[in-house]
Amino acid sequence: MAANADSKVNQCPFNLEGAARRILQEGDLQTDKTYEYLDRVVGNLTSRPGQRVLVYVSPGFLVGQSVFANSWEWIEKAIRAGVVVNTIDARGLYTPEGMGDIDAPPRVGPNLHSGDPAIDYQGIEGQYRMQAQFESGQVLASMAANTGGTYFHNRNDLDMGLSQVLSAPDVSYILGFRPEGATADGKFHKLKVEVANGKKYQIQARNGYFARKKLDDPQEEARQEVRETLFSQDEVASLPVQLKTEFYKVDTASAQLTVLTHLDIQGVRFRKVDGRNRDDIVLATGVFDRNGQLVDGQMKEIALKLQDSTVERLRQSGLTFKTVFTLKSGSYLVRSVLRGLEGDQLTTRNVTTVIP
Repeated sequence: MAANADSKVNQCPFNLEGAARRILQEGDLQTDKTYEYLDRVVGNLTSRPGQRVLVYVSPGFLVGQSVFANSWEWIEKAIRAGVVVNTIDARGLYTPEGMGDIDAPPRVGPNLHSGDPAIDYQGIEGQYRMQAQFESGQVLASMAANTGGTYFHNRNDLDMGLSQVLSAPDVSYILGFRPEGATADGKFHKLKVEVANGKKYQIQARNGYFARKKLDDPQEEARQEVRETLFSQDEVASLPVQLKTEFYKVDTASAQLTVLTHLDIQGVRFRKVDGRNRDDIVLATGVFDRNGQLVDGQMKEIALKLQDSTVERLRQSGLTFKTVFTLKSGSYLVRSVLRGLEGDQLTTRNVTTVIP
């Protein structure tokens, strides 16, 4: 009996698994388009002054494993740009619906393994439907929590919801850390933020981060790490680097700022190629305003191919890289990130400058 049932299933002209995969791929494609749109909106808000708030109204959607990494890329971009994402669950106050029409007959099918009870397909479908509805709301909750925003849900007074989500939070804090021994494994790592001394406060913080997988191209990996590190405020000393700034007024409202990044090459690891001392250096310099927003930034790639005599001379004088910006009057944080390709050496330096 079981053999006959297996034979009938194998002879089924409709490929259920193939159809399911196509449906999932179509859903993932729509999700990718949603994230691309949100990424463009965040990019547009980045150039705007003042507090930046993005309000996203949606009934939610499901995030498949193939697009999970993309779901964090625009979140990271929003965090660095100081964009708060507030979300509204457009379903309002609803009751999870896990069953078909009330007049639908129960769908119970035979189990292909003899001796086992029949399979309640209707019950299984109901569980999947309820789980999907729950997960659709979780993606909205995650957007808000990971950017310090508000998640408005399970309420029908959407006018009240809009009034709440259109305002920025009164107080927010930026906490950062560099995990020791972290690996670029391309996986999601959970985070938990707590207040010390057992204080009973309600904390709204991101629940983890996605560790970008290490790229196969060493040079592109160096560029990516430098870009990401530029938006941190930590200082890391792997190479002996000093940072200085100079400026002169162009007119009453603006000035030309020169950033001098001085590298002591005694700490640089070279590789010998055709009798030359070689290393590829990536240097990124950024200028941030009082709100921590990037005003301007530049990235340079320097290929060092030095003779032994040149290396000896530069051990005494070092190397200085100059980057020039045109800025308005104000107070700025200047940040320089320098990475050598050999040995993954990374150094960051910060300096504050005031242009009257």
